[in-house]
Amino acid sequence: MIGIRSAEPGDAQPLVELAREVGGEDGAWLLTTETWRSIAEERRYLRAVRRHPDAAVFVAEDGDRIVARLSLARDVHPASRHVADLGLMVAASHRRRGVGRALLERAVTWAGAVGVRKLELHVFPWNEPAIALYEATGFEREGLRKGHYLRDGVGFPGAAPLHQADGTACVPLQVRSGLDRNFRGGLCVADQVGSSQARCAYLSGQ
Repeated sequence: MIGIRSAEPGDAQPLVELAREVGGEDGAWLLTTETWRSIAEERRYLRAVRRHPDAAVFVAEDGDRIVARLSLARDVHPASRHVADLGLMVAASHRRRGVGRALLERAVTWAGAVGVRKLELHVFPWNEPAIALYEATGFEREGLRKGHYLRDGVGFPGAAPLHQADGTACVPLQVRSGLDRNFRGGLCVADQVGSSQARCAYLSGQ
């Protein structure tokens, strides 16, 4: 049975192993590959998060094995204190089993408790299963970042960009279903590197 709980400093080693496992997959789901925090750095990070009201890390466990994590951090700028960024990773063995959805539900609960009105994340356009999950839980596509990310210092071949209205901004997909119709989620899709422009059009998610 899958259980969801807050991460603890003692989870550092399995969380680092999970990140390295997912980051090293051929799908290029994460910005990093083998590069991740050390176990000691991860432990310090988890200790700091436990003391910080504007951040959280949740894990999903299958028995005594951590199979997924979700990290949240509130924006520090006064004009966007109502926004928090999230990151999600799920072990390949536990995808399409409701684990990601359960963690996103926990993220929405956390957001409501701390006064966050909008959650946002970045996902690469070829990660179609993840995009389907996010949209199914109420996230909306807000835009496309072009030429914005490098993965281990290099660009990404073969990325499929979203449809662009005029070459500068993406047409958003309006998603009205979700866990909470009063809660707004923003989904910004990251394009491959190769353009001198770097834009992300925030067209919805007020």
